[in-house]
Amino acid sequence: MKKLVLFMIVLNLPAIVFANGLMVSKELLNRPLVLSSVAKKSNGLVNYSKAYIVKFGQRDDRLSLTNSNGEVNYEFEILARTDAGVEINFEEGLKSISFQSSIFKTELPLTHSQLKRHVLPSKVFKKVKIDTQNNKQIIATIALNVPGYDFIRIELVPDTSQFFKAKMHSYEDKVGVYSTFPLQNAKQFAARQSLPATYEYDQKFPEELISVLKDAVKYWNKALGGKFIKLVKTNSKKRAQKIGTHYIDYYANRDEDGGARGVFNLHPHNGKILSSYIYVPSGFKVWGTKYFKEKFPTVSDKKIKRAVLDYLTHTLAHEIGHSLGLRHNFAASHESNLTVHNFDKVFDRYLKKAKVSKRIKPSSSIMDYISIDYFTLMGAKMRKHQKALSYDKKAIRWIYFDRTPKTFGSYCTHFDEPPTLENGGTDFCQAWDEPHLKK
Repeated sequence: MKKLVLFMIVLNLPAIVFANGLMVSKELLNRPLVLSSVAKKSNGLVNYSKAYIVKFGQRDDRLSLTNSNGEVNYEFEILARTDAGVEINFEEGLKSISFQSSIFKTELPLTHSQLKRHVLPSKVFKKVKIDTQNNKQIIATIALNVPGYDFIRIELVPDTSQFFKAKMHSYEDKVGVYSTFPLQNAKQFAARQSLPATYEYDQKFPEELISVLKDAVKYWNKALGGKFIKLVKTNSKKRAQKIGTHYIDYYANRDEDGGARGVFNLHPHNGKILSSYIYVPSGFKVWGTKYFKEKFPTVSDKKIKRAVLDYLTHTLAHEIGHSLGLRHNFAASHESNLTVHNFDKVFDRYLKKAKVSKRIKPSSSIMDYISIDYFTLMGAKMRKHQKALSYDKKAIRWIYFDRTPKTFGSYCTHFDEPPTLENGGTDFCQAWDEPHLKK
């Protein structure tokens, strides 16, 4: 069944809307602008797209919007020139909309050949409507026939990159950090936020999970060495759709969904993380409860619940790590000090007595994929506010404070699917492993 999708474009720039067009102020002509976008799916989830540097320029009777490579993204008919700027036929110029995921993959259903090039063609447009809220913002709502999406919001703002200190990414083989694509001068910059950073969550966030969320944030503050990240409760989930925010979402009644995620978009020339969205579904609680009850049938429900909450603490901290710029590290479990001789004793002591020694090191990073038992132990260490794991501390301080350690420790990543032994992994670089079985 086809669904009606609303496509919203937000241009945060001085502008005036006329009856037949859109007036772009002279101040924005021939000036670098940041174009970024966010999509809201019909199931409520949010996804950020790549950001681009663009510029308005006049070509005879057309006003073009070109990217930093000189490619024309949009071309609008000029209806009039005034002292205020240039009036354009905005609706007619929207022949297509580019939307490429922030992780360089599209999640739009590939039902149209253009979508393979991450383009929504005009033939799926239903209606374009331009509304003005003030002289600095324009909202254009475009109805589309693309199943599964409510809208995509695009924001265009002046580029202020001169106020952000970029960090060269020169340790790709030693530390897992997202980065810009190499620029024409071969420079590549690490992805990072401006600190201090504020993460928002909805007032309907489950009460029992708020302490879990706070412990996840405290973990990264410990790794950073100060209170650089704070949490703020908001009164609307619509904040998740606002470009420029960092939002943490929890979806109840999504018991079949076992996929958490952390997505963001970044400035293509300096690596600044502009927005981020973290999502954890209720399926994690359901699946975690089922797992522990089946594995430990004699353990009380209260203790099982605590284990599940510790599991969720790790999950949230892991996704926050992505939004801070960290990639996966599938070799971190190589540094675990758990062995086949002590693992069962350690986990039994944790499960039955809620104790985890500070000396226990399940992994050197929470950015690894290992078994749920290890995730849970790491979450318990966070709940007890123990020190951050060694790789995480070194990696995050390298990103944000330019502190280069003698070694980051064991590291490997993968740019597609997590590397299992059946899918390109090795004994050293492996997802979903159980380190104690190797020792």
